[in-house]
Amino acid sequence: MVKYEEDKNDEGLVSKATSYRKFRPELLFTGIVILILVAFSCKVTIQERQKSFLDSAKLTFIPADIQHLWGILSPYHVQNTYEDPPPECSVNQVNILHRHGARLPELADQKAMMASVKKYQKAKGYCAEELQFLNGFSYDLGSESLVQLGAEQSWSSGVDAYSRYSNLVDKNHLPFIRVSLSDRVVMSARNWSAGFHECSRQYRPKISVYIDEGPHSNNTLFNSNCPNAHAGDKQVDQWVDIYANPIAHRLNSAAIDLPENLTAKDVFYLMMMCPFESVYHREYSPFCGMFNITEFKGFEYAIDLEQYYTTGYGQDQGLGRVQGVGYVNELLARLTNRTVKDGTQTNHTLDDNKHTFPLDKKMYVDFSHDHLMTAVYSAIGLFNTSRLDPTEINQGRSWRSSEIMPFSTRMSVERLDCSARTPGRFYNSWSENVNMKERNGDYVRILVNDVVQRLEFCGGDKEGLCELAKFVDSQGYARSNGNGDFDRCGYEPSGDISLSALSASLSSSIPNLGL
Repeated sequence: MVKYEEDKNDEGLVSKATSYRKFRPELLFTGIVILILVAFSCKVTIQERQKSFLDSAKLTFIPADIQHLWGILSPYHVQNTYEDPPPECSVNQVNILHRHGARLPELADQKAMMASVKKYQKAKGYCAEELQFLNGFSYDLGSESLVQLGAEQSWSSGVDAYSRYSNLVDKNHLPFIRVSLSDRVVMSARNWSAGFHECSRQYRPKISVYIDEGPHSNNTLFNSNCPNAHAGDKQVDQWVDIYANPIAHRLNSAAIDLPENLTAKDVFYLMMMCPFESVYHREYSPFCGMFNITEFKGFEYAIDLEQYYTTGYGQDQGLGRVQGVGYVNELLARLTNRTVKDGTQTNHTLDDNKHTFPLDKKMYVDFSHDHLMTAVYSAIGLFNTSRLDPTEINQGRSWRSSEIMPFSTRMSVERLDCSARTPGRFYNSWSENVNMKERNGDYVRILVNDVVQRLEFCGGDKEGLCELAKFVDSQGYARSNGNGDFDRCGYEPSGDISLSALSASLSSSIPNLGL
């Protein structure tokens, strides 16, 4: 099991990362101001609160056209403000699938980044002004851990959730929270809960279920149950060789007496320094200045390819999207108030128990990782407009990871009760209801980072609403356990963990963070 070490800042947010640079009080003051602004905005209208949040959450020291080209390393941002449901409809259940907040690089990326930086620093000097910082640069990033910005992102998301869905919450209907068991995911969930509590002033939802991430543990919130699936490295390397070789030539030419030339892959990791340094230190990293917008577009596309060919539509034999089937079947169970029917990676000990998988809640929040969410998108049928070519940027793609999978991404699946004769802003007792659509019954609407998805695959209308029955019918891939794709995964579960063992393990492994 995972043991946790956490640092709390003065706002009570939990992150594990600790800076090795000199303490900068102005950054702490800025963080406090942002959190106060977001908390205060709970008292104003939802529209005003959203504007306040969006304004305060921007990393204004980084040009938007740069930070929105960092793929899955982009800070959370939305492309649209939340659209209220049609006046004849009301949300009666919401399922939120949430990525953890901003983190430090994973261990393999950290090692590669350090190696590429040290390789380029062996030059005796540099001809270009934007490279002079390398003479005194010292690498100080850790790995894996949640950073302060990531803690704030999750906290603000909790504020946002209560502001939007407070009508679904009372003392008997608190959000039901599950997490995949890694430190940054658990901390993100607890910070979300802290934000939810701060906004509500009374409700403090707790994490109800922790699901282990071991290679033989059934987990619908982590992509560890398909060992035969391969990463999208082949396609990424193919594209990196195309877009980054000219950059490597430029940088090698600008270095004086460089013992060993940079490769295209070195360039990719040097570009990765830009988002990680900027997000961690909350200042514009000098690595960003080494590259232009066109080059960052190539970087973004490389990350898009990695997601698409690892757990997205591009994975061979369907072994990517099938990793999202278990979660989709859990989602269908909640939407229809029926027991889970799944033959893939669900943990039936948990899902068959009303305490660990209740069906009477109005708000469900599951915290996970980017690759699992990519698999869920693909299993549902989202963002499937055109295939990604590893030799040329697909300019018209909807699969842009900076938009659909930045840090702290959230997919919200709303279940709505619609009645065509419900009075609303387009209906009164003196006139015919001519402007209101003839909706009656249960509907589904999906938002990804507040952008309403059109759901063409189930007959969704221009407002994104799809009849619940038609949505369920459209999920034949999940309901058939991936049409045999999961059988090719080569997964051998060790058996569902018992509830008593789960409880005992968690009591010794998860500290009370006090949120």
